[in-house]
Amino acid sequence: MKTTDYLEVTQQIEKGKVAPLYILLGEGYYLKERLLKSLSQSFLKEEGELRRCDLAQGGAALWEDAGSICLFARRRVLFLKGFRFLKAKEREEALAGLPPACPDDILVLDDPEYSTEGHKTLAKREGFFVKDPVLHEERLRGFVTRSFAARGQEIEAEAVEYLLAHGEHTLDFLQGEIEKISLFSDPGSPIRPAQVEECLYPTEEGAAFTLVDAIAAGQPRQALEQLATLLGRDRSGVGSLLFLLFRQFRLLLQLSEIADPKRANPATLAAKWGVHPFAVKKALSARRSFSGTQALAALAELAEIDTRIKRGGEEAAFLLERFIIHFAI
Repeated sequence: MKTTDYLEVTQQIEKGKVAPLYILLGEGYYLKERLLKSLSQSFLKEEGELRRCDLAQGGAALWEDAGSICLFARRRVLFLKGFRFLKAKEREEALAGLPPACPDDILVLDDPEYSTEGHKTLAKREGFFVKDPVLHEERLRGFVTRSFAARGQEIEAEAVEYLLAHGEHTLDFLQGEIEKISLFSDPGSPIRPAQVEECLYPTEEGAAFTLVDAIAAGQPRQALEQLATLLGRDRSGVGSLLFLLFRQFRLLLQLSEIADPKRANPATLAAKWGVHPFAVKKALSARRSFSGTQALAALAELAEIDTRIKRGGEEAAFLLERFIIHFAI
């Protein structure tokens, strides 16, 4: 067994290169369904059948039926899931009972908690452990652009940047947003940032970016509105909001110490500082109107706010509103 990721193995399947066994790691629903769709289109075509068996929901009959999978002439893909809900002994028995490799059939095991160092018998088979891809900046851009192109739509580069800067960096999230944006966009016109903004469900991280941008740009009304949205969503999540704000202002301070930030590579700085490149990009944009001295003062006040909230007796909303008024005016 070799190890690969969903995007690479799907590209191989679409070229007609398939393996008899795939063990799917990770949690991403979209990636798993895309792999199955690729197998259906490239391997099964019109002559085969995709069969699903959930071992956790009364799948015993289907599992017994799986032993005779190679007796049928048609090609088949057998998709087995539910391993995580089996007891250790049941799991081992299920894996030991897998049908032998057959040239006209493919086994796909959905096993998110599988360890590539366990089950030595399976590891000797021909096939792939399929893990979640490392989503580098260029890979995410390409995924978004290709997804819209597959729907016959074009998206402007700035709109792609807006989506990635304000959304989660998972393919499941992006796929859902792409479908929504595509549905509400004119097929004959390129998709612009304003259209993405209208459709996008704001994540906490994306909202924090917008909040810092508004503070740096001297827009207290917009910043206060964004804060109200964030606190209204989940007041118990003030700690994570403070963390995101602290991170962005710390990036502003770090950027102020670089001789020529305009020539800095966001990906290089992100790797150095242990953050995502989009966080660095947003900070690079905000630093034009927010000095290092201001960033240092903001960090000191955020630390004070955190201490006062933890001590109790003071409302987080009031402290953060005062922070915004102080630094945005």
